[in-house]
Amino acid sequence: MSKKSKKRRSGSAQTQSHAPRPKRKRGINTPSLIFIGIIVLTAVVIGIGSLIGPDAPDCPPRQVWSALHGHCH
Repeated sequence: MSKKSKKRRSGSAQTQSHAPRPKRKRGINTPSLIFIGIIVLTAVVIGIGSLIGPDAPDCPPRQVWSALHGHCH
């Protein structure tokens, strides 16, 4: 066998050993925080828009408010 093949074999044997794993951080990663932020911001904008949006007055039965004309039809 050549030296290169011996190195490959010894390297593969090392990967099969039961070395301790490095500890992972617990928590929320950056892409998740960005996604959650976008969802919250969208909900806030929709909520504020529904409160500030133009209010249509109550129309008599069988009529609807026309924003174009500014009265009930």
